[in-house]
Amino acid sequence: MEFRLNENALGEFEIVQYVPDLVGTFTDQETAEKVLGFLEADAVNATRKAQVAAKESEPKAVPPHQAPSTATGDKPKTAAPAKSDVAHFSWSREDLAAAFERLAKGEKLQVVADDFGKSWTALRAQWAVHNKAQKEVGSPLETLTSVISELEGQVACNLCGHHFTPTDNNADHCARCRADA
Repeated sequence: MEFRLNENALGEFEIVQYVPDLVGTFTDQETAEKVLGFLEADAVNATRKAQVAAKESEPKAVPPHQAPSTATGDKPKTAAPAKSDVAHFSWSREDLAAAFERLAKGEKLQVVADDFGKSWTALRAQWAVHNKAQKEVGSPLETLTSVISELEGQVACNLCGHHFTPTDNNADHCARCRADA
């Protein structure tokens, strides 16, 4: 895993994780470099933990006189292979699209994340960003209503946003928001 610090056209500094994923945008380089250092250290620690866990889960040679007894029919337990922390928290675009479809249908976050073998907290964060982006775009009904209002000469109320036809006496507020109504 690799992180890079990029300066964009607005003079802001971006930390980019190369898969490539934008991790953050900062207004000054010093803060961006500090966060970059933390992220790089975290990535190194995650890699080391995964390597240590993989070494610990390797079967060790047991002398024949100390071999576990299978007379009772119990199989010797082996440690499950360790998940890489990075792989556990990273989501591909395809996985996210499939997960978002399932979440939109009403499935639970933890169930969907478990089916993908990923962190449900990372999915929750991605789902929140996705929902916010969808709300900013607006529903087709809201878009249609605003277009029709513009065509009919209506304006949005400065206080509540409700569309109304302005009059000479009141050009800024709808009937609900007028103080003298």
